[in-house]
Amino acid sequence: MKHQKQIEFLHSVVDTISHEFKTPIATLKVASKALKKNFNPDTLLLIDRQIIRLEKLMHQLHEDETEENIDKIDSEDWDFFIKDLAFTYPEIQFNLENKIAQQLPFDKNLIETIIKNLCENSVKYGASTIKIIVENTQHHLSIEISDNGQGIDKKEWKNIFEKFYRIQSNNIHNTKGLGLGLYFVKKIIKSYKGTIEVDSIIKEGTTFKIHLPYES
Repeated sequence: MKHQKQIEFLHSVVDTISHEFKTPIATLKVASKALKKNFNPDTLLLIDRQIIRLEKLMHQLHEDETEENIDKIDSEDWDFFIKDLAFTYPEIQFNLENKIAQQLPFDKNLIETIIKNLCENSVKYGASTIKIIVENTQHHLSIEISDNGQGIDKKEWKNIFEKFYRIQSNNIHNTKGLGLGLYFVKKIIKSYKGTIEVDSIIKEGTTFKIHLPYES
């Protein structure tokens, strides 16, 4: 039994590494190619952010984050999340409405994972435009991400957050991924005792609404 648990833990670590390291590495590849063509200081800043993200992901594999050592999310971080996505996916139109003007007590890397996993899921399933709205009240953070992609059949809504689940669409064999993105999103939200709702119309698009409670 102990041996089986160790194997399951190792599989979980491998799943995390393979998925969570994928986006920053892909962004670094795009940035490297861009620098070879044209030097831009903003691209260097983007590279710095991705390296820091990789370092934080490595640390999370070796130690538990505490309230004291997490990087809390600042108001400008939301803009950086979307700038990095827009750089990686230049063919997609990202529209951010950032209504937050203060630091919030959430782990920046975990919130970035939520944003990027949901946006990349939209890209994966045909979206050309993605809108992100973030706002907060005194005790809640709200994140809404909507797209104009192919949509999700209502019968699949209850399954999309399951580990390794992939949407059963006509182009399923052409869609890359392990089916881990939404699973990690739900796992992070659950750790904050939050909620996520999905609403979708086939051939029109999908909207995810997230609510995370916090203490001021």
